[in-house]
Amino acid sequence: RNGETSPGPLHNLRDANQAELPVLWAAMALVAPLQARLQAHFQPHTAAGRLDQPQWLFKLAFQLIQDHAPAMVVLQPALEAAGLGGRTHMVVEWARGMREAVKAVLRTARLPALVQQWEQQPDLSTCLVWRAHVEAMVGWEAQLAPFLGATTHTQESAVLPTALLRGSVLGAITDDPTNMGVWLAAEQHSALQRLQTITQSSNAWQPSEEMENGTEDFVSGGWHREFNAPRLAEEVADLVAGLVDLSQHLPTADAQREL
Repeated sequence: RNGETSPGPLHNLRDANQAELPVLWAAMALVAPLQARLQAHFQPHTAAGRLDQPQWLFKLAFQLIQDHAPAMVVLQPALEAAGLGGRTHMVVEWARGMREAVKAVLRTARLPALVQQWEQQPDLSTCLVWRAHVEAMVGWEAQLAPFLGATTHTQESAVLPTALLRGSVLGAITDDPTNMGVWLAAEQHSALQRLQTITQSSNAWQPSEEMENGTEDFVSGGWHREFNAPRLAEEVADLVAGLVDLSQHLPTADAQREL
């Protein structure tokens, strides 16, 4: 309508009670056959469903959203004729529907396999597979933001607007106590491994390289070195900061606090 080809700023994704509105039925009907193919294609026992390659699922899902978005624009006049144009944009509904499809694949295929893998092998290699999935989810959500109507989302902040966080694919983890519990256990295990590595290092309490290099040009005298942060302190600060940053991508305040 009037040449509009993209959604405006965050069409009504949430109701008056701040709950996410259901995806438009027509969009879910269009998504259904693609969801079935994704479900079959990315089972953990298939070549494409390797657990150590989570980005394959998200890359294909995003490509499908991009490829079919122009066709969704063509359907927008039908929504307006039905009186839904003021609050609904078909591209947004299409992207939300695909988001739900990916969450379904994660809930029913990917995450149960990751839980099983952790129960059988709770080591650092499994922690890395969990982290790879989470990082792929965070990156995918950032890619998806413009299709969800977040036209003001910029590179200044990697965190999605609150209105979009509620429907994040990370909800496949945080909404399920088993998935959330195993993921937190994996994150804790990984963090402890990292701390043990640095504390056992012979130079753990030596001044960090960053501080040494940053001060040697304008500070003379060895006594200044004692004020430089030790490597251990910087490693701990970096670890905590990373977890805090990651928590901002989780869809609920409770999940953020738990992490």
